[in-house]
Amino acid sequence: MTTASVSARTWQREIQVEKFAPVSESAWCDSLPGDAYAVTQSREQRSTRQVQDGQVCRDERIDKGDGTFVKRRECTPRYREQAVIDNRCRFQVNRWRTYRSVKAGPETAAMPIWPSLGSFNGLSNDVNIGGRTTLGSEREGNRNENYELSLQSEGKTWTCKVPPEVWTKYQEGARLPIRVRVTGGVDCNSLK
Repeated sequence: MTTASVSARTWQREIQVEKFAPVSESAWCDSLPGDAYAVTQSREQRSTRQVQDGQVCRDERIDKGDGTFVKRRECTPRYREQAVIDNRCRFQVNRWRTYRSVKAGPETAAMPIWPSLGSFNGLSNDVNIGGRTTLGSEREGNRNENYELSLQSEGKTWTCKVPPEVWTKYQEGARLPIRVRVTGGVDCNSLK
């Protein structure tokens, strides 16, 4: 174990914002979503299949055991690959997709806070009007957070991603025990 000091603490929290909007997709026409619109079709290769294409024959000599041979013709089927053509559909569907994110970090506040989303365009969640979500509506998506400690010891510097409880425990200047690997890297999992 080596003792290191915390030279810097950084954090970032992010909230993804999703928007309900038209998305271009494609699928085989036999698995077209029920809410697809503006559908166009084309013929494309979907797969290949093996089809018999004649035989490969060879003559085989079979020893009768008395010094004579019998000639027998041995044939096996020969195959080739044949394209399987099917209908491919290109279409539009309305889906929730991440289109922006809002972030907060140490430049926003000393201690971690979730960023303000401000006002949403349309609905603030997945509530719908008359059984339908309106195009252009926004909603909160996934939340992500990241915490890092920069550590220094004997002229070396390491950065460790840590859980929030470890990040909160160690302030800048704090000294803590760390495990340094033979290769010189720090074992960030040794931070408790």
